[in-house]
Amino acid sequence: MAPPPLLPLSALLLLLLTAASHASAKPVVKVPTVSMHFAGGAEAALPPENYLIPVDSKGTFCFAFAGTDGGVSIIGNIQQQGFRVVFDGDGQRVAFVPKGC
Repeated sequence: MAPPPLLPLSALLLLLLTAASHASAKPVVKVPTVSMHFAGGAEAALPPENYLIPVDSKGTFCFAFAGTDGGVSIIGNIQQQGFRVVFDGDGQRVAFVPKGC
């Protein structure tokens, strides 16, 4: 018998968070750290609220990342929240600094 098909990470995470929300009134779900890695070694670690969007009052969340067909990556508003984003056009750099507030 063939093994069951594998779920994409986003579907698995949604399933786990939904199941956990039904287990108790105030679920505590630990999620992995999501970090963006850039050329030159720069890194920005995202808190869960920057990549998990609440969908309903039952504790269901949406994984806030989507793939692209091309070589373009878009860092959206959700991922940028809580950071000061500095665009250095002359130096051709972008910096992400946690606001700390």
